[in-house]
Amino acid sequence: MLSKDSAYILSIARIIGTSPEILIICVGFFQNVFCRGSKYALFDPTKEMAYIPLNDELKMKGKAAVDLVASRAAKSSGGVVITSLNFVLNKVGAIGLIYPMLSAVTSIICIAWFATVRKMSVFYKNKLD
Repeated sequence: MLSKDSAYILSIARIIGTSPEILIICVGFFQNVFCRGSKYALFDPTKEMAYIPLNDELKMKGKAAVDLVASRAAKSSGGVVITSLNFVLNKVGAIGLIYPMLSAVTSIICIAWFATVRKMSVFYKNKLD
């Protein structure tokens, strides 16, 4: 996994000419930038487009439900998933053991999100016609 003592990280750091700590910080930085960028570029516009065919009352109620309830539930459920995986898989104390399983959970959520968006597009087109 990614630790400053990993031979893989040490060799990449030597090739680039930096320390392993700086390399790990840069990887984390770019991961954070790409995750937030994809959220603001893909998820938020999709969410807002869903409200277009609704009347004003449903728009207000739908936005309130999503912005207040669903977003907080999603954030807390993310913490529950990470804590649960860490509790179940982390028997030796290395948090890196949960990364493969966390990647699988994230992939499943992304696939479900794409399927939901595809299904929602059918409803959206029918509502506009």
